[in-house]
Amino acid sequence: MKTNSPLISIITVLFNGEEYLEHATQNIANQIYTNIEYIIIDGGSTDKTIDIIKKYEENIDFFISELDKGIYDAMNKGIKKAKGKYIGLLNSDDYYEPDAIEIITNKINTQPDFDFFFGNANIINEYIQKKKLQKSVNHKNIKKDFSIIHPTVFVKKETYTKYGLFDISYKIAADYELLLRFYKKNCKFLYINKTITNFRDGGMSYYNKGSAQEQFRIHKEHTTLWNAYFAKTKLKIKELLQKIFKKLLGERKYHNLRYKYLYK
Repeated sequence: MKTNSPLISIITVLFNGEEYLEHATQNIANQIYTNIEYIIIDGGSTDKTIDIIKKYEENIDFFISELDKGIYDAMNKGIKKAKGKYIGLLNSDDYYEPDAIEIITNKINTQPDFDFFFGNANIINEYIQKKKLQKSVNHKNIKKDFSIIHPTVFVKKETYTKYGLFDISYKIAADYELLLRFYKKNCKFLYINKTITNFRDGGMSYYNKGSAQEQFRIHKEHTTLWNAYFAKTKLKIKELLQKIFKKLLGERKYHNLRYKYLYK
């Protein structure tokens, strides 16, 4: 293999993900860039997930199906198994642009000292069947908010080895904690102003129960107590506004409003 063709590991973690898994697997197999290791970590699915995995097993380099302690525990399992120089995490209901891995590796070849590469995503609102480009913003804002779209992120394997994996005590925001922790360690982030991932919003609540408390813990540990209270209060207000608008407008009008104003 040419030195300018580094192995890239893609990890998909899922539980009962039959609806979109086949598309995700085909998406990896059809990438323009081909030196890819594809890993699937399943949490013991009871639907047709395993059948789909067996159907495409020639495109899958490693697969395991067993109970885990949540999504971040499953991600940690995949990272430990990965052999690639850089690692991307792809949810089973998301998919990359056809040239996504090629874009990433081109940057790796020209900027090999960077620990993180990240870009933009198309956010797909499944409820109203609309798609809109969402740009990542300046990563230096990460101390205030989750300014990076995590499904677009590719992290150097040795960075995980050096600074640790996801903290599984967090059930919702461990991805934010990890990125903020690595940022504090002076890891180097590089923004690529191109669309990397298509991210399905799914119409679920944007502000998950427990998010505010986890944001408080993260900021208290990694930034300041002021940031911790500010982040918690902001999420609580957004959660309240979401409930009010959904009740007043109904689901469809709410999602159209969200699509128009939330995505930037």
